[in-house]
Amino acid sequence: RSYYEVLGVERGASAGEIKKAYYALAKKYHPDTNKGDEETEKRFQEVQKAYEVLRDAKTRSAYDQVGHANYESMENGGGGAGGGGFSGFQDFGGRGGFQGFYQSGGGAGGFDPFEEVLQDFFGGGRGGARDIQANVQITLDDVRRGVSREINIPETVTNVDIPKGVEDGQRLRVAGEGIRGVGGRVGSLYINVQVRMDPRFRRVGSDLVTSIDIPFPTAALGGTVKAPTMDGEVEVKVRKATQHGDQLRLRGRGLPVLGTALVGDLFVRFSVSTPANLSPRQEELLKEFAEEET
Repeated sequence: RSYYEVLGVERGASAGEIKKAYYALAKKYHPDTNKGDEETEKRFQEVQKAYEVLRDAKTRSAYDQVGHANYESMENGGGGAGGGGFSGFQDFGGRGGFQGFYQSGGGAGGFDPFEEVLQDFFGGGRGGARDIQANVQITLDDVRRGVSREINIPETVTNVDIPKGVEDGQRLRVAGEGIRGVGGRVGSLYINVQVRMDPRFRRVGSDLVTSIDIPFPTAALGGTVKAPTMDGEVEVKVRKATQHGDQLRLRGRGLPVLGTALVGDLFVRFSVSTPANLSPRQEELLKEFAEEET
């Protein structure tokens, strides 16, 4: 059967149609849901192999030009665009530790909240080791505590520890969790991280900034107000004569610094609110205050 027949698509199918068909079949024949069924596992490998060829424009073009039989022959002989199937996926496993951290420009975009986006494959020839990448979205609290995530990869699921203090848009590398090549070298798993921010805070490196409104009397006379932190609300003191935009620093209430034991701070920025409606008595007092100021 041709690879198009394996996936159940027409020869002129678009890349999107091929991908959609693959996802449906991969889910149907995945070994995790058909444990011990050798025939289903064989079907799954067949689907994987067909998709690997047809998903890439270059290998698909080569396949279309030489035909299925010739392509299979080239593949079995180790030449041309050929190569093995996806047995390398079986090399995934265990809990990966990040052995290198790489800053990547910009976010990974297009995330479903708290969901891993299905990985992509890239690298050299099909016979060689390959890297795999996955997109993961985490919360600000995950940044503070660290989090373990399951990365779903065909034929296996690998648990990955995302360290405390990771930055939005950062690319993390897990060595040895990619596809094994013919020579024994194994590719890496790359995690593209997107941090879903908490609307109460603005992140500046390992520090957090939050803004709270305080009434004019409190700003002038001092007092206490409640401020949000990652651990819940706390009472903070407002000193006398606090000005609009003044900040209070809460040490150690920020985020961890990646790869260290250091923790950033939380800055509480005060926004002095002016009353919109004054009673006659309040207006009178403010006028007296203004006269004394002049």
